[in-house]
Parts: sequence; structure tokens; C-alpha cells
Amino acid sequence: MHREQAGGRTSPTRMEEVGQEENRTFSQPEASCCGEGWDIFGKLIVAPATGRFRPLCDAPVTVGRVVRSGQPVARIVNGGDEATVTSCWDGPIKGVLVLPEQPVRTGEGLFWLGGT
Repeated sequence: MHREQAGGRTSPTRMEEVGQEENRTFSQPEASCCGEGWDIFGKLIVAPATGRFRPLCDAPVTVGRVVRSGQPVARIVNGGDEATVTSCWDGPIKGVLVLPEQPVRTGEGLFWLGGT
């Protein structure tokens, strides 16, 4: 379904635009893992891709654990594809915002990282 614009041109409806966003391939770079940063409250480590959240098997990141910039903290799995979630900052984990196997979208907050 398209909307008619002035001059007889058509443009996609918002529903089609959302549908197109959902059809992006998993391997496309979609967002930075760095997420949002705040001076007072901390920072968010966000999902780099859409899929299911999976903690690291060998050493799950939990509240109180200190992570370093560049350190893998989790995985996002979508079918046979997998994306590693890495921290962009140093600091202690103040909160884990998702549960194992929970569906997440690109850019969704996964970990709350406190100040160093």
C-alpha cells in the first residue's frame, strides 16, 4: 500500500517502512555496541543486532563484575548467525537488563554500566 503524494508520486506507508526494516539481513552492521553514555548515571551496552540474548557460557557477566573496553560480555543469536556483544567502556556492571534467550532488537539496552 502506498500513499499518493502531490504530483502523482507514491511513497511507502509507515507499515511498509517498518516491514522493510524487519527484512534487513542479520549480517548488516546496524548499530554501535556503545549505546548511550551518561556522565552521572552510567552507560548502556546495547545489542549490536536483532536476535536472542545469550550470556557467555564460560563466564556470564553479572551485577558487580568489572568489565573492560573491548571485552565480550554476551552473544546475540539469530538462526545460525551470531554477534558478539562487547563493552565499549571500563566499569562495573550495575544491572543486567534482559533475561537469557529473551528476544532483543538492535540498539536495545542489555547491560547498565556504572562509572569507574
